[in-house]
This record gives sequence, C-alpha cells and structure tokens, in this order.
Amino acid sequence: MLRDSELVVGSALDAVPTARRFAVSALSEAAPDALDDVQLLVTELVTNALFHARPPVILRVARLAECVRIEVEDSGHTLPIQTRNSLDSMTGRGLSLVSALSSSWGVDPTPTGGKVVWAELAGSHEASSSRVAPEMNVDDLLAYWSAEEPAEAVYEVQLGSVPTRLLLAAKGHIDNLVRELTLAKAQESASGVSLPVAMADLVTTVISGFSEARAEIKRQALAAAARGELMTDLVLRLPLSAAEAGERYLAALDEADGYARAARLLTLAAPRAHQIFRRWYIQALVDQLRAAANNTEIPQTEPFTSALAVEVERLSRLEDTWDKLQLLQKVTGELTKATTVTDVAVTVVNNAFEFLGVDTARVFLLTEEDTLLTLAVRGGDPALVARYHEFSIDADIPGAVAVRTGAPIVLRNVEQIRRRFPELVATHSVERSLHLAPLTIGDRILGLLSLSFPGGGEVDEGAQGDFVGALADALAQAMERALAMERAMQANERLSFLADASVALTGTLDFQATLDAVTNLLVPRLADWCLVQLVDGDELASAVIHHSDRSKVESALEMVDRYPIKMDARNGPAVVARTGQSVVFPTVPRRLIETVA
Repeated sequence: MLRDSELVVGSALDAVPTARRFAVSALSEAAPDALDDVQLLVTELVTNALFHARPPVILRVARLAECVRIEVEDSGHTLPIQTRNSLDSMTGRGLSLVSALSSSWGVDPTPTGGKVVWAELAGSHEASSSRVAPEMNVDDLLAYWSAEEPAEAVYEVQLGSVPTRLLLAAKGHIDNLVRELTLAKAQESASGVSLPVAMADLVTTVISGFSEARAEIKRQALAAAARGELMTDLVLRLPLSAAEAGERYLAALDEADGYARAARLLTLAAPRAHQIFRRWYIQALVDQLRAAANNTEIPQTEPFTSALAVEVERLSRLEDTWDKLQLLQKVTGELTKATTVTDVAVTVVNNAFEFLGVDTARVFLLTEEDTLLTLAVRGGDPALVARYHEFSIDADIPGAVAVRTGAPIVLRNVEQIRRRFPELVATHSVERSLHLAPLTIGDRILGLLSLSFPGGGEVDEGAQGDFVGALADALAQAMERALAMERAMQANERLSFLADASVALTGTLDFQATLDAVTNLLVPRLADWCLVQLVDGDELASAVIHHSDRSKVESALEMVDRYPIKMDARNGPAVVARTGQSVVFPTVPRRLIETVA
C-alpha cells in the first residue's frame, strides 16, 4: 500500500477537482498524455468512492518502475460494480472507463476493515494495451472482512427469481437518486447551509443505510445479465441489523418519491414496478431475517410473480373504476343536452348497453297511478320487455320492491332470483345477475333503473353498487330537470292557449265567426277534431265542426246529421247539456272511430 503521496478527500463540491490537482502535482514529472489519463482515473475512482463508499476517503498516487498506481481507500465494504451502459442511468459508466484506461485494476481489503480500490496505468503503450480483468474475488473479500470484524451472525435470505431487466432498471434508478443526494450533501458542506432535518435523514439512509444489501443485489443482477439469464435468483447473506436498516431504507425511498413528485428532486419518482419490487423484497428480507434470528420457522416468501399478479389485479380494478368514471362523465355530459324524460332515459340505456356489458337496460317512470312505466329499454327478450312494459309497484317483482322500499336490489344469479321471486321462475332461464336502483330526489322516487348482466357468480356489490348508484343519481337529477322543463312548457302552453283563446273570443261580435275561431284554436293544439253543438228545442244541433284532416269534415257532418242527439238521451252530449258537467269517454265507439278518426 502506498504511503508517500496521499490526500484525505472531503465531501465538498470541489473534492474531485482537488483530487485531480493533487494527482497532477504528485506526478509533475510524468508525460502530459499520462497525466491526462491519470486525471480521468482519479476522477472516476474518487467519484465512485464519494457516491458509494464510506468515509474517510483517502487518495494515494505514486510513480512506480513500470507504471503509475492510484489507490482510493475507504472504510466500507460496498464493492465497486462495473455496470452495463444504460441510457436510463446517470451513473455506472465510471468503472468502464477505469477498465478501459488502466492496464489492471482491482480491490484489496485493508487491515483496518475497509478496502482499497486501485488502478495501474502502464508506462508504455504496449503495456497499457495488455489489460487484465479486475483483481477482485468477492468471496475472499467477504471472508477476510468476516474474520477481521467482531462476529455478527449472518443469515441466508432466499428471495427467489426476479426479472433481471427489472433489477437492473430499479438499481439504476436508485443509483441516480444516490448521486443526486450525494451532491446535495456536498452542497451543504460547501455552502454552510444545512439541509432540512427530514432531507438530511433521507440522504443518510438512502446513501449508506442499506448500501451493502443494495450493492449485492445489483452485483447478482449484473452477473445474471452477463450470463444472458432473463431471471436472477436472489440469495443474500445478511446480519439481523439489515432488517431494521431495510425498513428505514424503504421508508426513505417512499419519502424520496414524495419529494420527486413535488419536484423537490431532479430524479423522477420510481416507476410503479420498482416500488412493488422494493416493498416485496425488503418485506421478505425482514421476515426471513427476524425468523432466523429468533430460531423460528422461516416464512415462505411469496414469489415475486404473485406480488405482480396482485398488483395487476388491483390496477385492473382501478382501470375498471376509471373506465366507469369516464362513462359516468360521458353520460352526465349527454344528459345535460336531453330535454325530455324520454331523451334522458334513452341516453342512459344506450350508454349502459354499449359500454357496461349489460344484456338489458331499462328505465321506468313512476306514474301518478303508482305504476312503473317503461320510458326506454334496450336489449333483453322481446317477450319479457313487452310483459313488463308497465306494472304496479305493489307487484312482487324486484323492480316494484326496490321502489316500495327505496333501496337498491342486487341479485347475483338466477338461483337467487327464483328463490326470492318465485313468480319469475319461468321468465329467467338464462344465467344473469340483476341490479335495480330506485331513482330518488330527496324523499321522492321518480322511477327505477334496471340493469341485468349476463352470467352469474360473484358481483362486486361495493364497486358496482357505487357506480350504479352514481348513475342512478345522475339519471334521477336529469329526469327531475326534464320533468320540470316539461311542466314549465305545459304551463306556458296553457297560458299561451288562454291568451289566444281570449283574442279569439273577443275578436269579433259575429257568433259564427267566434265559433270558427275557437275550433280552429282547439284543433290541432288540443284535439284532432272538435264539434260544437247547440241546444235546438229537444235536440242538439251542430253549429261547427273542425277536423285536423279537412277531407273528413264532410263525412263527420253527414254522421251527426244521420244520428241526431235528443236532449233526453241517457248519455253523451245530452247529459253534458242538461247537467253542465263535463264527461270523459276513455274509449271511443268503433263506429265513431271508423267514421271520423
């Protein structure tokens, strides 16, 4: 080990330039080309030590008989790792440069329990062209350190297979984070401005708290990649203290992601796959170490593929929720353009049928007669659609029960449907599930949303129920708005009609002209045809008749002339003329329909 020319490298921002100047001064008599290479080697070895090693960092340089030797000593056990070049990582290229420039390089343990990373630069071009692989035997180094240090029990942790590509990407991202935090710490030393306590703790934990385990995982991943293996079988040997360090490290990385998302770091937050991996492996590592230390059964580690599958399932549910939220937003936007309750109902059933995977979607309106009347329907058996076009809310069927109770009903399969509603045994032969939601505004119920899904089995009543409930709420509000608009339009129509009627009744003193004006006003605004009859002795005489189809006026006059109405008749217009009370005929006699309709 060299002793003549050495420099204790600090953590200030100018540490690396200072180390370069020291090397040039110590080798002032060397050739200029050699000095350029020396500066590059010093730059990379010192930078690697500052980022990944444990202080104090000591630089030594000397000119030997056949070469220039550079040594960088530190007190840690984290071994330098020559990584593969990556466009995603800001670090990892330094040792490749060291390997390319030096005739040989390697790592030796020190008597004090640290290590020396060294590189030799041959004095001639021929010698420098004959480079050798790094002189580093990882197992020998670990065995040496174990023999020199006070014994701490070490346990084997078996994590299983992880995609090599994911390991390298995750570790590259962490190296980027370590680089930025190291520079932040150096900036603190140079400026005299202290980092916030939380950030300072984060720097310490990420850089050094779990570095040896992190480096070993990277080393194994790189070895697997060199062998062309798609999966890396991770096996670590760690002391119990690594469990607590791992938990602190995991919390620190989660905190760093928060800093990154808040744009307080240049390094981006870790991709989701990296987060899943680190949580999986650190939890497995902690569980195995503590079980081994307590001499209890080692828990079986869940395969990483299983952890990924759980996350994929969770993300699938989130994606499904997102799709439903987008659908809900789409429906809500379209509902704002609907002006009638029928338009509202059609909008909802069309979207539900096209995007929710339902086999039947139907919207009912609660009428004043306490029936549920179909406003819109799509899909389903035509016979069933016609059969339940309108029904009483007193019926023992799912929709009626939902409206009576004001609570949604979910039936997971045909067996549940038949058991709860025996009347439907014959109508539900194909497996399906039903979801029915009353349309409520405050304490009022406007109608019902009915959705049936193909197949049976498990129904996520929480997620699906929330979505159907939100869809029903949007539908109810749109129906309420449309009904209010229809009531307002009807009121305006009545007011307009009364205003026009007033003009018609006062516009002339001619009796016949007044009757003509009134009938022209009534047809077609309120009726298809209108007949005015006056009492003439013991009969009702026709004064004026008006039809929306003018070609039928003459046949209507012939009919009333052929069937004169006596004042003593027991029904019809004679009763109205005698009593002054209006009469409504729910149905019109066939002969009358055939004659004037």
